[in-house]
Amino acid sequence: MNILCRFPMSLSIYLVNDVFKNLFPLAFDTPFENYMFFSHIWQQLSFFLLVFAAIIKSDFTEDIAADFIQSFSKTIEHNTAYLTNLLQILEKNNVNTLAYMAILIRG
Repeated sequence: MNILCRFPMSLSIYLVNDVFKNLFPLAFDTPFENYMFFSHIWQQLSFFLLVFAAIIKSDFTEDIAADFIQSFSKTIEHNTAYLTNLLQILEKNNVNTLAYMAILIRG
């Protein structure tokens, strides 16, 4: 079963919090840059949760998922160098398009 389906409430809370934290006011220069960042973070979080759940297996609970999401958020979102470099890397590799963001979100 997809890990994202097992704990939808934890992920929903994270995503809603991220939207309000970053989009009001905008964290980047344009709404599309905010969307690119959001899409990339969503994909990273999904990937790391899947790996973490595969390692822990049956002991993976919603509390562990929530703790992981909180740690991920503190580590990634509070690192200003990461945020700046992320947009530069996306632009440099020409993957800063709506089509690419849709692929990231779709997984």
